[in-house]
Amino acid sequence: MYPEDKIAMQILEEHNCPRHIREHSIRVAQVGVFIAQNLSQAVKLDVNFVRSACLLHDVMKMPCIKKDCNHAEEGAMLMERLGFPELGATIRQHVYLEDPYGHEYPITAAHLLNYADKRVRHSTIVTLHERFEYLFERYGVTENRLKRLQQLLDETLFLEEVIFSRCEFSPEKILELNINSL
Repeated sequence: MYPEDKIAMQILEEHNCPRHIREHSIRVAQVGVFIAQNLSQAVKLDVNFVRSACLLHDVMKMPCIKKDCNHAEEGAMLMERLGFPELGATIRQHVYLEDPYGHEYPITAAHLLNYADKRVRHSTIVTLHERFEYLFERYGVTENRLKRLQQLLDETLFLEEVIFSRCEFSPEKILELNINSL
């Protein structure tokens, strides 16, 4: 169960999500939905669920910047309170996947959300290396954070490989979505 797009946007507004975060989320949804629509027939995902997860993944980002809390966890708990527990479980994984190296590695909505979020810097679709260059510069202030970011980059590169092994195009195709307006 998930909210329709109009309701998702209302939830963002009700939680004082600033315009730049809404624009980021719309772009993440654009990437996530494009990939979901173009995965091989063997991968069965609800495209509307992916869109909803992408739109709402940063709903608690600003409150957590102010309170210094985990916005993925807070967003997940909000979705659970609103009656969307599956959406909450997906949003919880948008920064770190619970099982990034799954045994058979089925592609889930959490994988697409996690990957799509890593392809969008602010409201521009970028390569993983461009996105992580920004993350290293902004958040790599300690040795431990640098190690964690490197591990996250390695996991995301693996995820990219898995996703695009089930698509008929390369990750670079995603960059073409920049020409579409928000």
